Amino acid sequence: MESRHTLPHIVTTQRLTKYLTVYIFNGSKEPYSLEVMGQTIYVVTSGRDSAEIYKNTNTMSFEIFVRKSTRSCGASDELLDRLYGVQTASAMPVTFAGSEPNNESKSLGERTHDFHGIQLLPGAHLPEVTAIFKDFFEEKLRMRYFSQGKPYITSTGQGWVSLKLLKFVSDYFVDAGQRVYFGKLLGEINPNLISTFLELEDRSWQILYEIPAPFARKAHQARDGIIDAIQKWFDTAPGDRPDGSWWMSTMEAEMKSLAFSSREMATTVVPIYIGYDKSPLIYITLYVCPHI
Repeated sequence: MESRHTLPHIVTTQRLTKYLTVYIFNGSKEPYSLEVMGQTIYVVTSGRDSAEIYKNTNTMSFEIFVRKSTRSCGASDELLDRLYGVQTASAMPVTFAGSEPNNESKSLGERTHDFHGIQLLPGAHLPEVTAIFKDFFEEKLRMRYFSQGKPYITSTGQGWVSLKLLKFVSDYFVDAGQRVYFGKLLGEINPNLISTFLELEDRSWQILYEIPAPFARKAHQARDGIIDAIQKWFDTAPGDRPDGSWWMSTMEAEMKSLAFSSREMATTVVPIYIGYDKSPLIYITLYVCPHI
């Protein structure tokens, strides 16, 4: 099935795909395609088809999506070639203690996934992540913090507050994830960074589909604001940001060995920042909280 809808896609792709699925294709679970500004976008609505796509690693590559995400965040083709070019023995990136030697000549782009496994799977580096989350929520989920300038929280008197639950959950998870990867400094560099991310959250698809800036001004401004803050974080001496994650320290060392500038490093890791902060955990927590 095929449909051509450019303008509605620019306005909001989620509503467009819902409209097409329900009203044009009568709720069919068959895949269909959109022709948008010269690009073909395939929409899969069946859970069974989605599972088959993820299993089919021979003809479907997640790397293409990752490369596109990185390019949409401002990476040049030359930077992507360095990120995904296979490393030779004479140009092997440095290896941190705890990471696996690059015996398979993987590119840094491929090794990024390996580093995440080392950080987040049970092992030496997982406790630092769980400790940061625990300490963050132990500190921030106190009533005294609920009145500190959060626009979505209003006092109702007698120690009670009223809050917008989705904004509350999103704010706290974004803040916690930011602490895990970057420590406290990134929030000090730009105290409004969480608000900037939440501004981008509903518009990130405009970046992914490379909607031109004149038609996606707020999305591009928010993306660039996040990259600017992360670049300043990389420009800060490592000794002044000792609480960054093992993953971030490892990635920084690897990128420097490939002569990445601080702007290129920020551009490379910003999809991770965006990807984590759009985690399903936010929405799971949103639906669990009312039942506690």
